Amino acid sequence: MISNIFIFNVCVFAAIFLILYFNKLLYGSILNDFFNPSFSFILFLLIFFVNINTPENDFEIYTGVLVFTGSVAWMLGFYLNGFKYIKIHKWMPSVKLKGISLNHYILYQLIFIVLAFGITLVKLKTFGYSLQDYLLNMLIVENENVKEGGNFWTLFYRVIKIPMMVNHFRLLKDTKNLYLKVFLITITEILFSLAALSSSRLGYLMGFVFAYFLYCRAKEKKPAVNYFTVSLLILAFPVLNMLNRLRNGDIEWLTNFHISDLWDLGERTLSADANPGQNFDILVKYLSNTHDYHWGFFFISQFFFLVPRIFWPNKPITSFEFEYTIRVMHEHPVQDGTTYTFTAFDAYAGFGIPSLIIVMILFGVITRYFYEMFYKRDVNCLIIIYGASIILYYINLLRASVVDLSAYYFLDFALILIFYIIYRKLNIFYKPEKEVVSTGL
Repeated sequence: MISNIFIFNVCVFAAIFLILYFNKLLYGSILNDFFNPSFSFILFLLIFFVNINTPENDFEIYTGVLVFTGSVAWMLGFYLNGFKYIKIHKWMPSVKLKGISLNHYILYQLIFIVLAFGITLVKLKTFGYSLQDYLLNMLIVENENVKEGGNFWTLFYRVIKIPMMVNHFRLLKDTKNLYLKVFLITITEILFSLAALSSSRLGYLMGFVFAYFLYCRAKEKKPAVNYFTVSLLILAFPVLNMLNRLRNGDIEWLTNFHISDLWDLGERTLSADANPGQNFDILVKYLSNTHDYHWGFFFISQFFFLVPRIFWPNKPITSFEFEYTIRVMHEHPVQDGTTYTFTAFDAYAGFGIPSLIIVMILFGVITRYFYEMFYKRDVNCLIIIYGASIILYYINLLRASVVDLSAYYFLDFALILIFYIIYRKLNIFYKPEKEVVSTGL
């Protein structure tokens, strides 16, 4: 008798082969670019739904059908030409960008990092924690209070981060001493995550990835999927596990670490990272039995996530993951210290298959637009910065919740528009004819 897991894997691999086929048609190669979202989507399906470290998990056939349906919907959005109807680059046309000297770059970035650390100290004081409490019990503190009220502080970090990233582009306007500049960009990104006391492992890893992307962009080449990039990808798994131990305050483990432990760390991380796929299967079973869909509530509630509870004491829970951790997993994110994720396919919990298809098509269209803008030289750097937060974090978007994370992207887009206006007024962005007048030619 054919097992459920066999049919489930047929659904998943059918989606993977379709992606490879459409890549060949569109780009002339099945995997043309390490940053191509389709590559991340394939990794997402393999890691979260075809994980060799968890063979005992028997996914439901219906879950496989939903994974295939959501994947095909994403392909419709990504591979068709719907992205051409998005005109953000027309609203924010490309203009010249003023360069910045190495000394000014270092000074400005240090100011931004100090500001981020200052915000962190104020945030911790507001919740009644010392810096030492947080560093020794980072995840516990996050889950108890800071996470519940932390969304309000997100706004301040993002206001600092955008001009900091614009400075990266200003520094690389001149590619002289490129390696030194890329190194400084990497250090700046990591220091900012440290200053913000980010408990997210990906925040630190993405500092390296973003610097590598800027290097490739400066060299006007796409990073190929080759032995080097795949080796970096494999190395990322044990590194993520090491960061996870550190954020749990496991300093003693680090002193006993040996290089031979890397393989074991990688396996553990890979096994743990399969959990969101299994959680989605549990969510599907729960909804099949209860029909407890949220009927679009958590699509709308994202617009209120920034409002602090001090101004709205009875504000309902705005996070889908938070609420459905309670309903489905019967655990409380604050009391039990865990918030479960259900992958990007959690849009199914809106109102079934229709919401899954609609959200994944839109997700694919938006993804394709920003990927098309990614390497173009005549696109405003603010659009590239916004796109980088999608493309470079893509597998994290897929493993988490498209519903919950949409709130952050609405916020980022509003800030990008505001900074575009500010930079035009400050002549950081300027028209070519202004440059001619200013030089006296």
